[in-house]
Amino acid sequence: CAPAHVVNAFVIETTIDELAARAKRSPVHLRLDILGDTSDVPKSQDDASPYDPARMRRVLLEVVERGGFGKPAPEGRARGLAMHHTFGSYCAHVVELSIAPGSNAQKRVTIHKVVSVGDVGQPVNLSMLEAQMQGGVIDGIGAAFYGEVPIANGRAASRNFGDYRLIRMREAPTTIEAHFIKSQLRPTGFGEPPLPPIAPAVANAIAALTGDRIRMMPFIRAGYVLS
Repeated sequence: CAPAHVVNAFVIETTIDELAARAKRSPVHLRLDILGDTSDVPKSQDDASPYDPARMRRVLLEVVERGGFGKPAPEGRARGLAMHHTFGSYCAHVVELSIAPGSNAQKRVTIHKVVSVGDVGQPVNLSMLEAQMQGGVIDGIGAAFYGEVPIANGRAASRNFGDYRLIRMREAPTTIEAHFIKSQLRPTGFGEPPLPPIAPAVANAIAALTGDRIRMMPFIRAGYVLS
């Protein structure tokens, strides 16, 4: 189910970045090593193959190029990367952000730009796919920073939508670029795949800028809020 993908993507993709940092390796190269040599992997023609590392590899390389990952970021900013395979589709994000001090020892995060690449098989409606990408990114960022339902005395403390913190318009990324791989493969859909990799991409960008490894959502628990 989708919630499992959100949690697993966060753990896997932040761990890969931390391992890359400890090994003094590029997080891109480590991911490519994990994906392996895909030159002789047959291309998926239908849903018989649930995961094609060659397609994930192409999405990764495309988002790295389009997002400028590995190149110097503007002063005071850093970039983070994450990827994930969900329900037959592939998605990766590069996030560019900055951090400023806030009140009560909070650190205010401004997400300036998100560059996203997806592989959904043959794209059918690009405007709809772009909207799904942007919506998934915004929803995922809000959930990463604020999404929780506190439990008190065995009951949910949040009783209605008014008690659940959502992302505000001013907190959304200034730019969200959505790109899709050209393909003739069977369409696989894109309702949920953009969401799982966005939280780890943000966390990896925060780590790149501050050295602070966030290992739990929501990020507000670690003192990070959206600006």
